[in-house]
Amino acid sequence: MDWVCIQPSLDDYVAANYNGKWYFGLVKTVFYEEEDAEILFLHPPGPAASFYWPQREDLRIIPLEHITSTVDAPQSSSTGRMDYFKKECIRKTEECWMKWKKYNKQN
Repeated sequence: MDWVCIQPSLDDYVAANYNGKWYFGLVKTVFYEEEDAEILFLHPPGPAASFYWPQREDLRIIPLEHITSTVDAPQSSSTGRMDYFKKECIRKTEECWMKWKKYNKQN
């Protein structure tokens, strides 16, 4: 099985491998020639019940091949401090993460 590299667009929400865990994040820039994307990451790593934007921006450039899936935008809490992804989104993201890890272990 070949891993299909995700081609995100600006302002897409994605799940991506970062420091050996998966995180949700927002695509800020895509560098197609370099096959990288600049992503603003939410915390904590998944799976989690809720996510937040850290006080100090966690903005990283990662290879496109480390993006495991695109996801729907999260719902914000009434205070706007926490973001929530639907349980189905988290379940599918976890499945994609496991497939991604398995593929990268083989190659």
